[in-house]
Order: sequence, then structure tokens, then C-alpha cells
Amino acid sequence: MNLTDNLSEAFCEVRAALEPLRDDAAAKAMAAYMKNNFEFLGIKTTPRRKAVAPILARRSLDWPLVWDCWHADAREYQYVAGDHLRRIKVFPPAQLDSLRELISTKSWWDSVDSLAKVAGSALGDAAPPTDRAHPASQVIRAWANDRNMWVRRAAIISQLGKREATDLQLLADAIEENLPGTRFGNEFFISKAIGWALRDLYRTNPSWVLSFLDLHGVANLTRREALKHHR
Repeated sequence: MNLTDNLSEAFCEVRAALEPLRDDAAAKAMAAYMKNNFEFLGIKTTPRRKAVAPILARRSLDWPLVWDCWHADAREYQYVAGDHLRRIKVFPPAQLDSLRELISTKSWWDSVDSLAKVAGSALGDAAPPTDRAHPASQVIRAWANDRNMWVRRAAIISQLGKREATDLQLLADAIEENLPGTRFGNEFFISKAIGWALRDLYRTNPSWVLSFLDLHGVANLTRREALKHHR
């Protein structure tokens, strides 16, 4: 049996759209930027999205496509999977376990940050400011104490861009599980994520952020990131 027999039709279409755009010189530079953790085709974001847009536009949530992209060697395929998932306006909370598996596989900041936004969409935009009973809120709370550092990062930054719809208690809980002295509290990617989440919220709720920083011992990196826009 040919190995391609087990691949989804959508993935085969994506591959056919991307392969002609391969650029070996760009691929080498992109791999170096990502610490040579992944192979690349050498396709930048805009042409990649343009090439696959007609394919993704025809599909609702397509897990066979997502997993085929995730198992592919070139990193651009994981980016396509992330683009597809972010097209889902409200991600189904019942499928967050599958999203966690993606976050914890082939993990690096690029894929994790993309998927964190998907997790945040599962909360919805009209959710009450604090709703511990919300199924997505319960999952993200558990992620904040996950055995995997990248899953924790996703929990911390899952509400980026939510502004007034931010669940402040969920954000506080996620951060408090990852302050210095906790299991991953001294990791760069965690300290940076906390600072990013606070900086983003500062735009719409500076008093909450300043109060949180006064009450909690955060890493110096976190504080610098959080207060970038503070005057």
C-alpha cells in the first residue's frame, strides 16, 4: 500500500498547493531561526496562507487534516493546522483534550502560541467575567497545572486579545500556578508568557494588572514585559 493512501484528501490538496512554493535557501534560514528543531519548506506566512486559503475555506473542523498536517515533517504544515483551527469561531470545549495533545507534540513557542488562541476561543466572547462552571474554563484551569510546560504556557496566554471579556479569575489562577518557585515558574517561556498576558490586559484594565503585580512576586522578566506600556 502506498503511504499516501492513508492521508486525507484535504491534506493531499494542501501538500500539492505548498510543494511548488518550496525555497531551500529560505528553509535553511527558517530552520536556523527555530534553533533547527524543525524542517521547513521555506514558505513565508503570506504566500502559505494564500496558497491554502481556498482549501481551508471549504472545511469546518477537520481532524484528519489537522493530524496529517501535524505528522508531516515540514513545519509549515503545522502552521496550516493552526490556521485551520483558528478559523473555528468557538472551538468545542469537548475537544480541548485533542488540542492539548497537539500543544504537547512538536512543541515550540510558534505552534503553542497559535493553539493557545484556539483554546481561548472555546471560552467564547460573551462568557461571564468569572464562570468556574464553564467547561472550557475548567479545562484551561487544569492546563495551568499540567505536567507539560507548554500546556501551561497555553493556559496562561489563552485569553490574549479578549480585553473586557477576559475571565480575570481564570487568568489569575493560571498565573498563580506558575509563579517563581512553582514547577516551571523559573522557565523563560513561562515568565515571558505571564508578562505577555499581563501586558495585553494592561491595555484595557491597567488597575487590575498593577494590583496583581503589587500582590504577587513575579520574575523580573515578567514585570518588565507586563509594564512595557506603563508610564
